[in-house]
Amino acid sequence: MRKVLVVATGRYTKGGITSVIKIHEKMNFWREYNCEWLETHCDGNTIKKIIMFLRAFLKFIFKIFTFKIIHVHLSWKISVLRKLPFILLAKLFYKKIIVHVHASAETTYLKHKFLYKIVFVLADKIIFIYPSFFKKSKDLLKNKPTLVFNPVMNSSIVDLSKKNNQIVYLGSLNEKKGVFDLIVAFSKISKRNPLWSLKIGGTGDFRKCEILITKLNLESKVDLLGWVGGEAKQKLLEESKIFCLPSYTEGFPMSLIEAWQHKVVPIASNVGGIPDVLIDKVNGLLIKPGDINRLSENLELIISNKKLYISLQIEAEITYKKSFENTKIDANLSKIYASLC
Repeated sequence: MRKVLVVATGRYTKGGITSVIKIHEKMNFWREYNCEWLETHCDGNTIKKIIMFLRAFLKFIFKIFTFKIIHVHLSWKISVLRKLPFILLAKLFYKKIIVHVHASAETTYLKHKFLYKIVFVLADKIIFIYPSFFKKSKDLLKNKPTLVFNPVMNSSIVDLSKKNNQIVYLGSLNEKKGVFDLIVAFSKISKRNPLWSLKIGGTGDFRKCEILITKLNLESKVDLLGWVGGEAKQKLLEESKIFCLPSYTEGFPMSLIEAWQHKVVPIASNVGGIPDVLIDKVNGLLIKPGDINRLSENLELIISNKKLYISLQIEAEITYKKSFENTKIDANLSKIYASLC
């Protein structure tokens, strides 16, 4: 009998959950517990998504008898609704259920509390990806919750001589991620720092970004790179000095962990699980969402204050090694599976 069926979005879907599971596949626990990935969702039109969901559910019906544990990854409301039939069927056949919550903020949970409560009641174990959400849920959910940070792809030793005067953003191109705020903030410091550039990686509202860049006369300073993944993303981070994520809502973003891993100094919003680990002026800088002036001031501060930059860079490496190295995450997931087996 195979031990663990991982129910999650598709292998070729763009997003954090896919990245997490691809790294999980390379860990020891995946081989030890003979895991298999059942893909339930894809990018594309509605018809394509429905076909993939139905195909996945049919596969699930035939496969469920051969697994002991069903490990379900979910996030937003639509993701919970999509996974609920799998969870209900798994419960019907007395399977052990792990619910792995990637929801981008506690507000997501609170807004759809009844829906999340259903899956939490049905679960045998609940994995949260950042400390504050985990701590607040412990009393409500008794011994079910556990904290496991998201892993990031292993990289080679960072060569600091390759760092350029470069600010990098990685994420969706939309209002809630704050990318338009970042472009405006960068425009405020660009003339005083002519050797610095901004690299933007992600998909979304390209047209709005282009219009804003043109309006602010930043065509020679800002590059829209499209979706950046794998080795290209690692190379981009290796070459960058500052990472910006001025989001209005977040869970605990993988891109922040990747920035620390590559010794890139982060500036991020104090939302979701970010302030649980990012301590202002220790291992990065925090801002309030929408505070464009403070964002531009913080960019200028890191650029102009070399002593602060080096201090933040050193702490970035310490933060990564202390909490996010993959060996720790591998051991945590193996322990969870062992407790259910």
